[in-house]
Amino acid sequence: MFRVPIAEVTKGSPLRQKGKIAELALGYGGSVGALKAMGALEMGLSEEELKPLVAAWRNTNPNIVRLWWDVDSSVKEAVKERTRTETHRIQFEYRSGMLLIRLPSGRQLTYVKPRIGINSFGSESVSYEGIGREEMGADRKLWTQVRGKHRAGNLKRYSMLCYAKSR
Repeated sequence: MFRVPIAEVTKGSPLRQKGKIAELALGYGGSVGALKAMGALEMGLSEEELKPLVAAWRNTNPNIVRLWWDVDSSVKEAVKERTRTETHRIQFEYRSGMLLIRLPSGRQLTYVKPRIGINSFGSESVSYEGIGREEMGADRKLWTQVRGKHRAGNLKRYSMLCYAKSR
């Protein structure tokens, strides 16, 4: 991502910290906001470094970025059309008020009451019912409509595997 020899990235290296926070924040499809939420500014990154860091990570990981968009498109189509779609050997199906995602391993993820809405960026996105602890505090769990960010987290391991195999 930074185009430096791996030997130059030592435990105390600023590049190591930048790379670590980028991997954690951006690997889930995040951007500048995710970097900030993960503590990028507190770890010494400047506001001016954040957008270039996002661009560098995405340019270095084009297969993962492509997977995000392909998955997003397939999920939206499955929910809108109430049908089955597939991309990157991942199957998506809307059935009986559920979004079912079958991974190539055969494992199935289930999301309750998926629906299409408009996100904070003005784009279509899929949300679904989930446990929203933020609203009630960690000790009380409440079912509420949540955005698709958790879906990205659940698929991250698979996306990394796809990326690694494509290299």
